[in-house]
Amino acid sequence: MNRSEFLRHLISDKEDVAADLSPYTKALSQQEVIHLLRRTTFATSWKTIKQFTGKTANEVVELLLNNGQNNASPKAPAWINETYKAPWRLPAGQQTAAFDAIYKKLYEQNYELKRWWIEAMTEDVVSIREKMTHFSTKFSIDQIMPAQLMYRQNELLRKNHQGNFRNLVENIILDGAMLVFLNGQDSTKKSPNENFSRELLELYTTGIGHYTEKDVQEGARVFTGWKTNFYSDEWTNYGVYKTFFVPNEHDTAAKQYLGSTIAASANNSEAEVLKNEIKGLVDIILTNRKEAVSMFIAEKLYRFFVYSNPSQVNPEVISDLAKTL
Repeated sequence: MNRSEFLRHLISDKEDVAADLSPYTKALSQQEVIHLLRRTTFATSWKTIKQFTGKTANEVVELLLNNGQNNASPKAPAWINETYKAPWRLPAGQQTAAFDAIYKKLYEQNYELKRWWIEAMTEDVVSIREKMTHFSTKFSIDQIMPAQLMYRQNELLRKNHQGNFRNLVENIILDGAMLVFLNGQDSTKKSPNENFSRELLELYTTGIGHYTEKDVQEGARVFTGWKTNFYSDEWTNYGVYKTFFVPNEHDTAAKQYLGSTIAASANNSEAEVLKNEIKGLVDIILTNRKEAVSMFIAEKLYRFFVYSNPSQVNPEVISDLAKTL
């Protein structure tokens, strides 16, 4: 089964789609085309609907997938490399005003980013790309989250929306917005933060029930020492809006994770930790829990594209999709 067959099974108009994964080979009616495009795109037109009526589901899905990869990415906002000065470096009497100015800018740019993405959704026609591009993080008024990092995460997900799942997981682990949102950049060997380690398993890979609290704790140790920076006068050796590694904040000891051992770091370099610990941890998840990950992700895709009512989900269909995944 190739990618178009996989998605075609997910995206069908028939209420009895949950019965099995038999190919739907009939020519699509106008109503079926409208239904399919509603599920897979944010914007369509009467011209497109008429153009697709009479085609097969395979033909339409293949076009949606190909356009998702080939359509030009939206032009980046003008401010994506704009930086800030660290307020705490200013005299005490100027810090409050500086923080207020930063929060105002953060709010304005995140609001503009929303408008930018909505425009991208409406302009990416006959394509599944924007439906497959989802923020994993958010901006909130009580947390500093630069729109510059949010934009970079958005582009990461956009570029990988049909890509390799392993690569996507590896990249999101060290994504700057994710490090800020789930407190990863504050995680050190003396105080490992478990937020992302838990979410990685619970929300992004295996789902609940396939790991222990000890696995969460050991994963948190793996993720210690990684940071991102959005102040131009702090961590100046690493650049702005880039993820970097601080060796003396990383836990170098061996970790026991999902029944496997991640060996102790020999030289504790960024390259070694990335290869042996970050990529090693992802490999353990996708090897030791491959059935759980496949079921979890296949069901998420099914619920999003086909039917969200839990009582109507046929576990045999999910199982067959998971085998393919």
